[in-house]
Amino acid sequence: MTHENWKRPSDLKFPIVYSTFTRDGEEYRIEDIPVNRYGEACEFMLKYFVPYEPKLMTRNGKDDPLLLEDYFNMYMRGIKQKVSVACFKNGSNDFIGINILEVLGRNDLPSSNITVMMRMN
Repeated sequence: MTHENWKRPSDLKFPIVYSTFTRDGEEYRIEDIPVNRYGEACEFMLKYFVPYEPKLMTRNGKDDPLLLEDYFNMYMRGIKQKVSVACFKNGSNDFIGINILEVLGRNDLPSSNITVMMRMN
């Protein structure tokens, strides 16, 4: 199996709400990222994760359009496998947090690919 040929089983319901919880009196849910929000999820990661990622902070990555494009594509590659999840406040569809996951084969490289690393050097 490789990253490119792995598919979420078609008989598995999508999207799924995996968990709900209450924090400081507010209710939240963890669920699959809806297909129609993939691009928005990637943009969320560029806005709220990339500026604080230590290896990108040292290179001012948030201001490098080529690096941001690479990261957008990297996030999209993971999200398209339909195994990534997001947190939403109940009654809202605004992203609170996102966890981009991916299924890899034994010989696959993670999506944080060599292209991104080479551009940083």
